[in-house]
Amino acid sequence: MCGMYPSVWTTYILLLFFSWLVILSVFSCSPDMAWTIVNLAHFSICFVLDRLAHNRLPTSYALFQHTSSFCSSVAKFPHMHKVRIFGINAEA
Repeated sequence: MCGMYPSVWTTYILLLFFSWLVILSVFSCSPDMAWTIVNLAHFSICFVLDRLAHNRLPTSYALFQHTSSFCSSVAKFPHMHKVRIFGINAEA
């Protein structure tokens, strides 16, 4: 399915990149923090759009469904670099 609409995917990636550039220049923060803000904003927007599309589902289901996305966003925080949660992927 990814190959069906290459212009849409290109536009999507460019939109994320230009969002990063805007946040980087407006807030004068580090590149890592700018990506973190873009990731959290992206998660929030996707969550709200999903809730609007599936408003019949309970919120707890939607939160459970998006937990993996949230964990991925938290893992991108700069202070989480080389932090192992519950010892997963820890060196022996």
